[in-house]
Amino acid sequence: MGGNNGTDGEKMNSIASRKDMTKVTFKLALPSIMEMLMQTLLGVADTAMVGTLGGVAIAAVGLSDNPLMVMMAFFAAISVGTTALVARFIGARNYKDAEDTIKQSLFISLFASVAFTAVMLVLSERITLWMGAEPDVLPYATQYLSIVLIGLPGMIITMIMSGALRGAGDTKT
Repeated sequence: MGGNNGTDGEKMNSIASRKDMTKVTFKLALPSIMEMLMQTLLGVADTAMVGTLGGVAIAAVGLSDNPLMVMMAFFAAISVGTTALVARFIGARNYKDAEDTIKQSLFISLFASVAFTAVMLVLSERITLWMGAEPDVLPYATQYLSIVLIGLPGMIITMIMSGALRGAGDTKT
């Protein structure tokens, strides 16, 4: 009696709505979880393949991955911001601002990724030396970094678009 803030029916509805919310949340999160799992598996597969080439090759990839991960973290922050803003605008049915946010994020990311790529291509040998490359690893690390950098703008645009789609509630595309 005392302390009972609702009827048994209201409590059952509350429990049911929590179960529904958990189900909806899991349904939305599952594609993102799978995406992250697949990226991790890709990294493991890359390491396994490069591992067959020897220690110098593994060192070259490891040295090259560090500056790339720093850049990816920068663009991941833009992607997360894009996700949050697009979700907010879509939720408010403000589709124009959602569209503008996506356009601005894509423009900034494309411009910045091309600029970073150009600078890093010019400085790739210095970057790998700064990361601690030994003389036998240096040419391989520089070459690997240069090859991966060429695809960076495409990877960044994909990351931003993925964030925009998540913000719009589309976690499957």
